[in-house]
Amino acid sequence: MKPFRTTIVEISTVTPMRNELTCVREFVRRVDAVMQALSDEYEIIIVDDGSTDGTGELLDELTAAYPHLRPVHLTRNFGQAIATDAGFQQSSGRFVVMLDGDLEQPPEEIPRLIEEARKGFDLVSGRRINRDINTFLRVIPSRMANWLLRRSTGCQVRDMGGMKCLRGDIARELRLRAGQHRFLPALVHVLGGRVTEIPVDAHRRFSGQSHYGISRTFDVFLDVIYFACQTSSKGRPMYSFGRLGLGLSAVTGLLLMLTALAFFSGAATTAWPLLLLTVLGGSSSLAAIVCGVGLELLSESHAGILDRRHLRIASSESVLAEVEASAEPLRRAA
Repeated sequence: MKPFRTTIVEISTVTPMRNELTCVREFVRRVDAVMQALSDEYEIIIVDDGSTDGTGELLDELTAAYPHLRPVHLTRNFGQAIATDAGFQQSSGRFVVMLDGDLEQPPEEIPRLIEEARKGFDLVSGRRINRDINTFLRVIPSRMANWLLRRSTGCQVRDMGGMKCLRGDIARELRLRAGQHRFLPALVHVLGGRVTEIPVDAHRRFSGQSHYGISRTFDVFLDVIYFACQTSSKGRPMYSFGRLGLGLSAVTGLLLMLTALAFFSGAATTAWPLLLLTVLGGSSSLAAIVCGVGLELLSESHAGILDRRHLRIASSESVLAEVEASAEPLRRAA
């Protein structure tokens, strides 16, 4: 996808929406009011993720009253991560602010995120405080998921799911897979980005029903486990499975010695179970190493097909291009 503009604006907001008809008008009003006070150059990108309740039609109507509003309509429901990625690719801001459309994440916190991002951070995450949500259904699973991500990636952000402000070039470099919108701070961190977080107020949903249910909780954990495995051991499957295989090999060697001692001492009733465990340990060790090699080859092939590198360069051409674009109006004025 190509962005709406060929020139860089100061701030883009990106919000995926699906069936949020009762929130749309108030959301756009509040975001536009905040952005007008913050910058003259901004765009409000709302991605209609296959809504069926008239959300997309209302967004188109509101463009007459809000010229900075940029609706993006997807052909069907692709999910929040894909909708967010579509918004990132359509953005042209030097800073990109990601927030939900139900107003649980108040737009009035955007200036604080931008202020922190101007200090040189690649991503600023809003840690939600004073949340009025179900403790068992959402708070406890969220804390467990955040803990697992911190342990596996080294990213110390305590709330991966809050509103965020990213440098625009980084947002547009990302190619989000389904579920990855849930841990953007960890994703940017493992790419070498500078990440921080600040506390922000969390409000109740403006209206309508939450799309978060018990099934979403299981989805979150599956996504987190996948990402943790993907980023552990420096992203090398061979390291994880190879260490497991070597550990099993050591255990197998010990069992083999115990089996030999049992046979030589005439304790057949002990020797045969030990022999079975030795065979099982040896087979598991070999299987782990084979899996590591196979996954390593698949990982390399996948990266080659997508031309994807698991790093980013601090002084990329995209950053220089943005600096050039922002400096052009000053040259003309001079």
